[in-house]
Amino acid sequence: MLETTITSRTTTHTSRSAFLVCLALVGSARVAHAEPAKQAMHGPAVDAIRASEPAASIAIRPAPHAHLARIEVTPPELYCSVDGEPAVPSRDLSEVSTEAPHKVRCSATADVGPFVERDVRATAIERITARLSVSSSIATVRIAAVDGSPIENALVTAVGPDGTSIGAFRPTHEAGLYASTIRVPHPVSDFALQVSVNGVGEATTNAVTVDTPVGMDTERDVPAPRRFIPEISAMGTVTVVSANGGGASPGVSIGAAVAVPEDPGVRGSGELLIGLRAGFEKFGFDVATPAGAYIPLGPSGAPLYGTGERSVRMSEQAISVGVPLAYRMRTLGIVKPYASVVPTIYFEHAVGTSDVGRWVNGSSVLPGFTGSLGAQFRAGPIGFFAEAGYRGVLPQKRAVGPVPLSGFSASAGATLPL
Repeated sequence: MLETTITSRTTTHTSRSAFLVCLALVGSARVAHAEPAKQAMHGPAVDAIRASEPAASIAIRPAPHAHLARIEVTPPELYCSVDGEPAVPSRDLSEVSTEAPHKVRCSATADVGPFVERDVRATAIERITARLSVSSSIATVRIAAVDGSPIENALVTAVGPDGTSIGAFRPTHEAGLYASTIRVPHPVSDFALQVSVNGVGEATTNAVTVDTPVGMDTERDVPAPRRFIPEISAMGTVTVVSANGGGASPGVSIGAAVAVPEDPGVRGSGELLIGLRAGFEKFGFDVATPAGAYIPLGPSGAPLYGTGERSVRMSEQAISVGVPLAYRMRTLGIVKPYASVVPTIYFEHAVGTSDVGRWVNGSSVLPGFTGSLGAQFRAGPIGFFAEAGYRGVLPQKRAVGPVPLSGFSASAGATLPL
């Protein structure tokens, strides 16, 4: 009997579940002799097969689709058939089901020749780890793949020691964390659960000590997914204004909002937000005075600037109160794009300075809005965001030029859910 080297390689794929495909080899290798090959290929492994001393390696690895596996053969220049199908180059083998055994035959050529044959079977199982915590009448399990990646939005069931009652596990707002009501009628020093994910993957949790009996009254004991998530934020903004000779207007703002998830309790869900924001900005700029034009007079009847002045200095400040309306898009990553519009009221005040002194150029209450596109990056509980957009404010004519508040804006800040 000839000995064939068999190897297996596994990879882990985590989306909602992590799959590991294991190789089970049944039977023994046999080598058959037939007519010389018409399409000869060369190489140490191929020559070994011809010499009836095969050195082929057959492996099964996960396919991108559930319950499918892919057969890999080394060296890759061999021709192989699966379950009696026509032989093809081993690199072109199709995916096979994990539900039944398969017969793999490999040779040096596509025609009949010396071959190595194996009966192989791949069985799909989910490799998981489960971490248990029991507090009051709530049990939480943290489900992850063997590489530590959290398994989200899965169907989790568990079985405990005799006398233990466990409710339905529900996903929480944290990735890979599931919660359920639990009843343990008596103290247990090494309490553990047998956990199953999607009816396939199984694992035993760590053992914990239950010092006193734990009761279960109703499913209402399980923390319900939060349908409204309050958050606070702070940000800095720079608006590039152009009217009246204005430049860059820096500002700061703070706010509070309520996020309404589309799918409460599901991480990565899209979110609608509505909130309240207050801001302050102040900047200075020069306003050109047209030569020979009429010089406006102030409240006292005196000219606002001298006849020889070509510009005056203006100081503009504004307090704003806005209502942000935003939508954070659905994503499974840590970066969430969003779009927002912020209807705003601006309480504006301008002071001019010229050779004749300081004077008030005007005060107004002006409506406006800001439309922006941005993205939020979450690092732990804190979300950092950056956005860019346009701010439009109702124009207001003054004694010296218009109010320069409209322009393109850019902002950056942070938000913290409560």
